Amino acid sequence: MLQRIGLALVSVGLGLILGVMAMIAIDGMHPGRMAPGLAAWLAGGAGVAIIAGLRLLERGREPMEF
Repeated sequence: MLQRIGLALVSVGLGLILGVMAMIAIDGMHPGRMAPGLAAWLAGGAGVAIIAGLRLLERGREPMEF
């Protein structure tokens, strides 16, 4: 269950990063449409989501027994 949540968080984080990159590209063509603070907050939130997702992926993994 933790791995599913972790994978979802990583996916959301990557989606946010792609969205920020798209917004920056669109803002480059038409300057002044997006606030720079919004891009910074979204990028920060995406980073937190990716880190939390990776932590959950590591925590949910069962140790291998030999």
